[in-house]
Amino acid sequence: MAYGAIADLWLVILLSRIDPAYRTMPAASLPLPVALFAGLVVAVGLFTFGAALNDVLDARHDRAFSPHRPIPAGRIRPHQAAILASICFAAATLGAALLGGVAGGVFADAHEAVAACVRIRDTIEPNPDWERVYAEGYGRYRALYPALRPLEAK
Repeated sequence: MAYGAIADLWLVILLSRIDPAYRTMPAASLPLPVALFAGLVVAVGLFTFGAALNDVLDARHDRAFSPHRPIPAGRIRPHQAAILASICFAAATLGAALLGGVAGGVFADAHEAVAACVRIRDTIEPNPDWERVYAEGYGRYRALYPALRPLEAK
C-alpha cells in the first residue's frame, strides 16, 4: 500500500513536468530527483503515520478479530506505535515544509533548507581513554545477545 502512495505522488510530480496546468505546483520547480525523493519521504512518512495510528486506534478490535497483529500479539506496545506515528508525521511534514520552501524560493536549495533547521553547538570527540571500557561492554553485549535470543520468541 505504501507503493501506491508513492506512485500517486510521483505521478503528480511527473505530471507537473509535462502538463502546463500543473506548472505552477511547487514540485515543478524542484529538480526532478529532489522532487521524487521528497515525494518518497512524504508518502512513506504519511503512510507509516496512518498505519501506526490505525493500529493504535484498532487495538481493541484487533485483539478479538486479528490477534496476530503487532499490538494484540504483544510485539509492540500501543505507546510505541503512537510514538512511531508521531515521529513519522513530524518527519513527513517537516520534509514537505522544507522542500516546499525550496520550491517557493524561501531557500535556494535543500542544503540551505536543512542548514536553516540544524544548529551545531558543540562537537564531541571520542575519548581514547574510554576505548577499553567500551570494548569490554561491547564484548559482554556480543556474548549476552545470543543467550537472550530464545526469550524474544516468547
